[in-house]
Amino acid sequence: MKGVGGRIFRPRADGFSCPPPVGGGLKVSVGIFAKIGSDFNQNTPLFMDIIQAIKNFVEEECKKPTSKYGYDPFPFHFVQVVKYAEELANRLGGDKEVISIAAWLHDIGSIIYGRENHHSTGAEIAEKKLKELNYPSDKVGLIKKCILNHRGSQQNNRESIEEQIVAEADVLSNFDNIAGIFKAAFVYEKMNEGEAKDSVRKKLENKWNQLRFEDSKRIIKPKYEAAMLLLQ
Repeated sequence: MKGVGGRIFRPRADGFSCPPPVGGGLKVSVGIFAKIGSDFNQNTPLFMDIIQAIKNFVEEECKKPTSKYGYDPFPFHFVQVVKYAEELANRLGGDKEVISIAAWLHDIGSIIYGRENHHSTGAEIAEKKLKELNYPSDKVGLIKKCILNHRGSQQNNRESIEEQIVAEADVLSNFDNIAGIFKAAFVYEKMNEGEAKDSVRKKLENKWNQLRFEDSKRIIKPKYEAAMLLLQ
């Protein structure tokens, strides 16, 4: 968070502090801003800054030549997951800050190390990055759980609404990026046209069946029905 003269405030256990400006020191108490978390006003600059910092980190990793899937996952997947995660949080509750951060970071392991075990590698990357930003340890733990359990194969381990929201947002994003699913079928799985069509249809049917929230189904039902009609 930028303070006087563009200096950066970093959260600390004893408050928010910044390098002293010319002519004197400056220390701002945590109490002035209120604590980070569910009691914190989520429209304040501090809330937005941690989200923006994580968003920037993910985008930078996607831009690197070392990204396993190039830049496309950022605009066509990450952005969509965050959109749905925040919409579900507004409807269903949960810690919106945790949900937003976890949504941005849920596939970071796939970008840096590849898809295999990306839920585990992603959780490790998230923990390291959030600790660098001095993010509260209890919230880091919940974000790690969201990332560890966002995959369909991990659904039985979900214990919180935050975990389920991030997982369902990941599912919903598929219906906004059907072209990307076809790309994976053609480019990475080397399917022909007929095989790709059947594969995409089955994948979308499977994604629909993974949804547990009625709100999720209401949000995506028109796109699901349209996809099934086109792929019949």
